[in-house]
Amino acid sequence: MTKAARSVLRDCELALEMMDEVTDPDRMRVLWVGALALIRLVGHRLHESDGQSELYRAAIAEHWNYLQQSQDPMFWQFIKNYRDAAVKRHDTRIPEDSSFLGLVPHSNGGHLLVTFEDCLLLPLESGWREGEDARDVYRDAIDWWDFQLSEIEGKC
Repeated sequence: MTKAARSVLRDCELALEMMDEVTDPDRMRVLWVGALALIRLVGHRLHESDGQSELYRAAIAEHWNYLQQSQDPMFWQFIKNYRDAAVKRHDTRIPEDSSFLGLVPHSNGGHLLVTFEDCLLLPLESGWREGEDARDVYRDAIDWWDFQLSEIEGKC
């Protein structure tokens, strides 16, 4: 098992659980930056720790070569680019204010203009998968890493 990478991946799952519960935009921003650092750390731990094992070294090197050639958008456009934006420039790519206006269908056939608050939706403001809820994309990144690690483990 890729123990080091999987340990960080469990922390990513905890970060996601925390983001699903938080309603304060400032706390969400801090959690988001930390979560992005963690999701990238999975790969670092995979390479730096798990990759030192004779059992996994070749499979991890092969996986990294494949990843570089594939230009997989989950890794390059989300995991790496979003982490770099958040950690290196404090560009979180999520709204500073969690409230926004929206139209909701009304029983009379029309629509009501309402304000949504409390981080119900946290759309990515720019970059890959812009407009999608940040937590959904993060959840997909966790699943992506889980699949990648399972593929590596299956080769050993």
